[in-house]
Amino acid sequence: MHPSRLVALCCCTIGVLVVSQAAVVGQFRLDLESGLRLAGGAGLVLASLYAAARSERDPIVTEYGPRTYLLVAAAFVWIAGLSVRLALTVS
Repeated sequence: MHPSRLVALCCCTIGVLVVSQAAVVGQFRLDLESGLRLAGGAGLVLASLYAAARSERDPIVTEYGPRTYLLVAAAFVWIAGLSVRLALTVS
């Protein structure tokens, strides 16, 4: 997998979790906080899908190196934090 596509898919996962969190925490009502979370998450999903589609023509990162590993590790930490917070909110 191209490293740029991997970073974009990690960002897409974060966006999906942010949208899910906005729906669950906001209890499906649209106030300012949940609206901004929803818009930010949707924007992140769209931007990362666009980046994944254009990963070879306009890459975020060009090779597996320290920057790629740092971005992926930071994304995994963020994904883990959002998942735990979402699981605690649901239960």
